Amino acid sequence: MEQKWLGTAFDVHHLGGTFGQVPENDTPFPNRRARFWLNTYGFWTDPADDDARVAFVRGMSADMDPFATGGHYVNFQGQEQAGHRVLDPREVFGATKYERLVAAKRRYDPDNIFHINHNIPPG
Repeated sequence: MEQKWLGTAFDVHHLGGTFGQVPENDTPFPNRRARFWLNTYGFWTDPADDDARVAFVRGMSADMDPFATGGHYVNFQGQEQAGHRVLDPREVFGATKYERLVAAKRRYDPDNIFHINHNIPPG
């Protein structure tokens, strides 16, 4: 029997230890000074649940905003479509890290074959 994930939830990721010891600009990973990452999400199949599930995720996000440092992790972002908060990768990574990522993309994927993600175009 196939098990399906249904409902809403959140993960709290502790980022102390070695993670926090890597200098901020050594990798493109954003906001290493954060002590925690929060990932709030929902999974459901019935469109009748849309309003309640989306309200939970957005409400949780709004409730936590006063405690946030403002950093984002692109792998926790939702689909880039109507109704979802879409972040500009330049905002997530900052100008210097973003330019490094564009340079890497230009070198290793100039035709933008790997684009079905939170894409960084090769420029």
